[in-house]
Amino acid sequence: MIPPRRTHVNRGPMAGQRRRVRVFQSLRLGGFWARLQAPFRVASVLLWPWLRARLSLRALTLLSGPAAAPAGRGCVVVAAHHGDHAMADAFLAHHGRLGARHYVFLDLSRDGGLAAHLGDRPGCAVWRPRDPARVGEAPVWLNGLRARYATGRWCLSLDTTDAFVFFRCEDRRLADFTEFLDSESRHHVYALVVELYGDRPAAELAADGVQPAALDRFDAFGFVTLDPGRLRNVIVRGGLQRRTLHRSRPRQSPALNRVPLVKWQWFYGYVAGTRLVMPAYLNNPHTPWHSSPTACILRYALLARPETLETAARHEAAVTVKDGGLAAYPGLARLRDAAPLQEASRRYGTTRDLVDAGLLNPGQWF
Repeated sequence: MIPPRRTHVNRGPMAGQRRRVRVFQSLRLGGFWARLQAPFRVASVLLWPWLRARLSLRALTLLSGPAAAPAGRGCVVVAAHHGDHAMADAFLAHHGRLGARHYVFLDLSRDGGLAAHLGDRPGCAVWRPRDPARVGEAPVWLNGLRARYATGRWCLSLDTTDAFVFFRCEDRRLADFTEFLDSESRHHVYALVVELYGDRPAAELAADGVQPAALDRFDAFGFVTLDPGRLRNVIVRGGLQRRTLHRSRPRQSPALNRVPLVKWQWFYGYVAGTRLVMPAYLNNPHTPWHSSPTACILRYALLARPETLETAARHEAAVTVKDGGLAAYPGLARLRDAAPLQEASRRYGTTRDLVDAGLLNPGQWF
């Protein structure tokens, strides 16, 4: 590059402007005000959410299980339970096959009978709010439970109507997957919600008392990915509800992006269910240098009872996020009596089916 001529060099303000510039610089106090604001900004972004989450545990009661974090370095599963204790049994069976041994449940159901249903099952802690009517506090309560049980460990956050899957989880364990993520210096996993349905209306299947495995169909087409938002969140829409309920207004369909698996630190916190997590870099699906493995959340909520879906909808309505679409649970309640099987449906057998549909990215995971 050729340097500019000396006559073109900007030598600052003219003589008549110097006094005014000096007065302006004196008002700024050399950046003193910015340095004074820095500690308050750190307190508002990190310390206050953490303190609020820890203090919120005073509104909960431990019904059963350990009150402190378990020994070892295994993954901790933190789940919200809205009812249907049989779904909780299927939840424990699925994640038990993945190798999960430590569970923390927040019982938000009407009857509050999850602790009595599980009994003295080892590794399960059940908490319940003293005032179940405070629906807007559930995300803060869950953050407090994560800070208490999962700080410094991998934390999997779900509902009891969900099932977490990753590529080749049929013969691999969750500990193997998190060990691989540690080797890549990866501290979170991006996931998509896949709403499953059956060949008959879900209300008929639920009346027959079938297991969640009876919902073995999913939409393999019609997914749309939006540009990353201000918090690096990549919004994905599609699936069952976009095809059936929101065909004319697809932007109102629920967002399917989640960050369910995080190596939790004390200053982390979800701000909109598991769709957004702070700090913002945890919302980025991939690293800048290569494609990272992702996961899927299989949702079996169509088999839940109407009152369970109503309870879940009330808690979901208290969590809002910009451009997140409408809530998911009210739409699932409308689809219980529908027969959504169409040409876009594909049978779910293994996670290879999700990879072939482009919903699951194996990354470098083998």
